[in-house]
Amino acid sequence: MDHQDKPAPAQTTAAQTTAAQTTAAQPLPCQAPQERVLPSQEIFQGERVVTITHAGERYRLLVTKNDKLILQK
Repeated sequence: MDHQDKPAPAQTTAAQTTAAQTTAAQPLPCQAPQERVLPSQEIFQGERVVTITHAGERYRLLVTKNDKLILQK
């Protein structure tokens, strides 16, 4: 078999490599920013009721006997 009969190996150009690296490094435009997640233990710190203020109003967040959350104005 001649060396001429073998297919040439595929070569990646510098432009293709740069384009692939740029694409991989940038987040997709449809990705939303990560939301904060707070464990309820961190919020309540052993209590059953906490008061939250929002837009000048006070709200009570409480844990029920069935371990559910209720937000009251």
